[in-house]
Amino acid sequence: SALAAGKNPESSLAYVQAVLLGTAGLLPSQKGAAPHYWAPSEKAWCEYGVSRGVTTPWQAFRVRPENAPVRRVMAAGHLAARYAHQGLLANLQDTATGEPAWIPGRIVQALLVQDANGRALLGQTRALEAVVNVVLPLLHARASERGDVFFASRILDAYRACPPLADNHITQDMKRMLLPGGHAKLPASALCQQGLTHLYQKRCVGLHCQGCALGDD
Repeated sequence: SALAAGKNPESSLAYVQAVLLGTAGLLPSQKGAAPHYWAPSEKAWCEYGVSRGVTTPWQAFRVRPENAPVRRVMAAGHLAARYAHQGLLANLQDTATGEPAWIPGRIVQALLVQDANGRALLGQTRALEAVVNVVLPLLHARASERGDVFFASRILDAYRACPPLADNHITQDMKRMLLPGGHAKLPASALCQQGLTHLYQKRCVGLHCQGCALGDD
Protein backbone atom coordinates (compact mmCIF):
# COMPACT_ATOMS: atom_id res chain seq x y z
CA SER A 1 0.00 0.00 0.00
CA ALA A 2 2.82 2.41 0.80
CA LEU A 3 4.30 1.83 -2.66
CA ALA A 4 1.04 2.96 -4.27
CA ALA A 5 0.65 6.12 -2.20
CA GLY A 6 0.71 9.40 -4.12
CA LYS A 7 0.29 7.82 -7.55
CA ASN A 8 -2.69 7.77 -9.89
CA PRO A 9 -4.52 4.40 -10.07
CA GLU A 10 -2.96 3.29 -13.38
CA SER A 11 0.66 4.07 -12.52
CA SER A 12 0.09 2.83 -8.97
CA LEU A 13 -0.97 -0.60 -10.24
CA ALA A 14 1.93 -0.86 -12.70
CA TYR A 15 4.44 0.17 -10.04
CA VAL A 16 3.14 -2.18 -7.33
CA GLN A 17 3.00 -5.13 -9.74
CA ALA A 18 6.53 -4.41 -10.96
CA VAL A 19 7.90 -4.37 -7.42
CA LEU A 20 6.04 -7.55 -6.44
CA LEU A 21 7.08 -9.42 -9.59
CA GLY A 22 10.68 -8.21 -9.24
CA THR A 23 10.85 -9.18 -5.58
CA ALA A 24 9.47 -12.60 -6.50
CA GLY A 25 12.03 -12.99 -9.29
CA LEU A 26 9.32 -13.36 -11.93
CA LEU A 27 10.20 -10.56 -14.35
CA PRO A 28 11.39 -11.75 -17.79
CA SER A 29 14.86 -10.24 -17.33
CA GLN A 30 15.30 -12.25 -14.13
CA LYS A 31 14.41 -15.43 -15.98
CA GLY A 32 16.70 -14.78 -18.93
CA ALA A 33 13.93 -13.75 -21.34
CA ALA A 34 13.39 -10.61 -23.42
CA PRO A 35 11.14 -8.06 -21.67
CA HIS A 36 8.88 -7.25 -24.68
CA TYR A 37 5.63 -5.78 -23.32
CA TRP A 38 6.99 -6.08 -19.77
CA ALA A 39 9.27 -3.11 -20.43
CA PRO A 40 7.30 -0.70 -18.17
CA SER A 41 7.49 -3.19 -15.31
CA GLU A 42 11.20 -3.71 -15.88
CA LYS A 43 11.70 0.07 -15.81
CA ALA A 44 9.68 0.46 -12.61
CA TRP A 45 11.65 -2.36 -10.99
CA CYS A 46 14.93 -0.63 -11.85
CA GLU A 47 13.63 2.65 -10.44
CA TYR A 48 12.74 0.90 -7.20
CA GLY A 49 16.45 0.28 -6.76
CA VAL A 50 16.30 -3.36 -5.70
CA SER A 51 18.99 -5.82 -6.67
CA ARG A 52 18.12 -8.18 -9.49
CA GLY A 53 19.74 -11.12 -7.74
CA VAL A 54 16.47 -12.77 -6.73
CA THR A 55 16.44 -16.57 -6.67
CA THR A 56 12.97 -17.49 -5.44
CA PRO A 57 12.46 -21.25 -6.03
CA TRP A 58 9.03 -21.20 -7.65
CA GLN A 59 7.44 -24.55 -8.45
CA ALA A 60 5.57 -24.30 -11.76
CA PHE A 61 5.65 -27.95 -12.86
CA ARG A 62 2.11 -29.34 -13.31
CA VAL A 63 0.61 -26.10 -11.96
CA ARG A 64 -2.68 -25.12 -13.57
CA PRO A 65 -2.43 -21.94 -15.68
CA GLU A 66 -4.92 -20.13 -13.42
CA ASN A 67 -2.67 -20.89 -10.44
CA ALA A 68 0.56 -19.75 -12.10
CA PRO A 69 2.78 -17.65 -9.80
CA VAL A 70 2.78 -14.63 -12.15
CA ARG A 71 -1.03 -14.52 -12.19
CA ARG A 72 -1.22 -14.74 -8.41
CA VAL A 73 1.40 -12.04 -7.88
CA MET A 74 -0.34 -9.75 -10.37
CA ALA A 75 -3.64 -10.29 -8.58
CA ALA A 76 -1.96 -9.35 -5.30
CA GLY A 77 -0.72 -6.18 -6.99
CA HIS A 78 -4.26 -5.29 -8.04
CA LEU A 79 -5.52 -5.70 -4.48
CA ALA A 80 -2.65 -3.68 -3.00
CA ALA A 81 -3.25 -0.83 -5.45
CA ARG A 82 -7.04 -0.99 -5.11
CA TYR A 83 -6.94 -0.68 -1.33
CA ALA A 84 -3.84 1.49 -1.06
CA HIS A 85 -5.57 4.30 0.83
CA GLN A 86 -6.93 2.38 3.82
CA GLY A 87 -5.20 -0.98 3.46
CA LEU A 88 -6.60 -4.33 2.36
CA LEU A 89 -7.27 -5.75 5.84
CA ALA A 90 -9.08 -2.62 7.05
CA ASN A 91 -11.25 -2.61 3.94
CA LEU A 92 -12.12 -6.28 4.31
CA GLN A 93 -13.07 -5.65 7.93
CA ASP A 94 -15.34 -2.80 6.84
CA THR A 95 -16.85 -5.10 4.21
CA ALA A 96 -17.81 -7.67 6.87
CA THR A 97 -21.09 -5.93 7.73
CA GLY A 98 -24.77 -6.79 7.47
CA GLU A 99 -26.26 -10.22 8.01
CA PRO A 100 -23.61 -12.91 8.64
CA ALA A 101 -24.94 -14.94 5.71
CA TRP A 102 -24.11 -12.02 3.39
CA ILE A 103 -20.57 -11.48 4.62
CA PRO A 104 -18.77 -14.27 2.67
CA GLY A 105 -20.26 -13.09 -0.63
CA ARG A 106 -19.45 -9.45 0.11
CA ILE A 107 -15.82 -10.26 0.83
CA VAL A 108 -15.56 -12.47 -2.27
CA GLN A 109 -16.73 -9.53 -4.39
CA ALA A 110 -14.10 -7.32 -2.76
CA LEU A 111 -11.36 -9.79 -3.71
CA LEU A 112 -12.27 -10.44 -7.36
CA VAL A 113 -9.59 -9.27 -9.82
CA GLN A 114 -9.65 -9.11 -13.62
CA ASP A 115 -6.90 -8.14 -16.04
CA ALA A 116 -7.23 -5.46 -18.70
CA ASN A 117 -8.90 -7.96 -21.05
CA GLY A 118 -11.54 -8.98 -18.53
CA ARG A 119 -9.95 -12.34 -17.72
CA ALA A 120 -10.02 -13.41 -14.08
CA LEU A 121 -6.74 -13.16 -12.20
CA LEU A 122 -8.58 -13.98 -8.99
CA GLY A 123 -11.99 -15.50 -9.61
CA GLN A 124 -14.96 -16.61 -7.51
CA THR A 125 -13.58 -20.05 -6.64
CA ARG A 126 -10.17 -18.87 -5.41
CA ALA A 127 -11.66 -15.82 -3.71
CA LEU A 128 -14.03 -18.02 -1.71
CA GLU A 129 -11.12 -20.28 -0.73
CA ALA A 130 -9.28 -17.20 0.53
CA VAL A 131 -12.35 -16.09 2.50
CA VAL A 132 -12.75 -19.48 4.20
CA ASN A 133 -9.09 -20.28 4.83
CA VAL A 134 -7.56 -16.83 5.41
CA VAL A 135 -9.83 -13.80 5.66
CA LEU A 136 -12.50 -14.96 8.11
CA PRO A 137 -10.03 -16.74 10.45
CA LEU A 138 -7.84 -13.61 10.46
CA LEU A 139 -10.76 -11.26 11.13
CA HIS A 140 -11.97 -13.53 13.95
CA ALA A 141 -8.50 -13.69 15.50
CA ARG A 142 -8.11 -9.90 15.40
CA ALA A 143 -11.57 -9.36 16.90
CA SER A 144 -10.82 -11.86 19.67
CA GLU A 145 -7.48 -10.17 20.36
CA ARG A 146 -9.24 -6.80 20.72
CA GLY A 147 -11.92 -8.31 22.94
CA ASP A 148 -14.62 -7.45 20.38
CA VAL A 149 -16.96 -10.31 21.26
CA PHE A 150 -19.79 -9.06 19.05
CA PHE A 151 -17.71 -8.83 15.88
CA ALA A 152 -15.96 -12.15 16.60
CA SER A 153 -19.36 -13.83 16.97
CA ARG A 154 -20.58 -12.24 13.71
CA ILE A 155 -17.51 -13.53 11.84
CA LEU A 156 -17.99 -17.00 13.30
CA ASP A 157 -21.61 -17.00 12.10
CA ALA A 158 -20.40 -15.86 8.67
CA TYR A 159 -17.93 -18.75 8.61
CA ARG A 160 -20.74 -21.19 9.40
CA ALA A 161 -22.72 -19.72 6.51
CA CYS A 162 -19.96 -20.17 3.91
CA PRO A 163 -20.98 -22.34 0.95
CA PRO A 164 -18.85 -25.40 0.17
CA LEU A 165 -15.57 -25.08 -1.69
CA ALA A 166 -14.63 -27.29 -4.61
CA ASP A 167 -14.07 -30.87 -3.45
CA ASN A 168 -10.50 -32.16 -3.28
CA HIS A 169 -9.16 -35.68 -2.89
CA ILE A 170 -9.39 -35.50 0.92
CA THR A 171 -13.05 -34.51 1.08
CA GLN A 172 -13.90 -36.97 -1.69
CA ASP A 173 -12.17 -39.86 0.13
CA MET A 174 -13.83 -38.94 3.43
CA LYS A 175 -17.28 -38.84 1.82
CA ARG A 176 -16.72 -42.25 0.26
CA MET A 177 -15.67 -43.64 3.63
CA LEU A 178 -18.48 -42.05 5.64
CA LEU A 179 -21.22 -42.56 3.07
CA PRO A 180 -20.33 -45.81 1.27
CA GLY A 181 -23.88 -46.27 -0.02
CA GLY A 182 -24.05 -42.78 -1.39
CA HIS A 183 -27.66 -42.37 -0.26
CA ALA A 184 -27.24 -39.86 2.53
CA LYS A 185 -25.65 -36.46 2.11
CA LEU A 186 -23.35 -34.45 4.32
CA PRO A 187 -24.19 -30.78 4.95
CA ALA A 188 -23.19 -28.65 1.95
CA SER A 189 -20.95 -26.14 3.69
CA ALA A 190 -17.32 -25.13 3.96
CA LEU A 191 -17.56 -25.87 7.69
CA CYS A 192 -18.35 -29.53 6.98
CA GLN A 193 -15.44 -29.74 4.53
CA GLN A 194 -13.08 -28.26 7.12
CA GLY A 195 -14.31 -30.86 9.61
CA LEU A 196 -13.67 -33.69 7.14
CA THR A 197 -10.16 -32.36 6.48
CA HIS A 198 -9.47 -32.11 10.21
CA LEU A 199 -10.58 -35.70 10.79
CA TYR A 200 -8.48 -36.88 7.87
CA GLN A 201 -5.34 -35.15 9.14
CA LYS A 202 -5.81 -36.13 12.78
CA ARG A 203 -7.05 -39.69 12.33
CA CYS A 204 -6.91 -41.12 8.85
CA VAL A 205 -3.38 -40.12 7.80
CA GLY A 206 -1.86 -41.91 10.77
CA LEU A 207 -4.40 -44.76 10.66
CA HIS A 208 -5.60 -43.90 14.17
CA CYS A 209 -8.81 -45.88 13.76
CA GLN A 210 -9.04 -47.26 17.29
CA GLY A 211 -11.17 -44.99 19.45
CA CYS A 212 -12.37 -42.92 16.52
CA ALA A 213 -16.11 -42.29 16.67
CA LEU A 214 -16.33 -42.90 12.93
CA GLY A 215 -15.03 -46.43 13.34
CA ASP A 216 -17.39 -47.52 16.11
CA ASP A 217 -20.01 -48.75 13.68
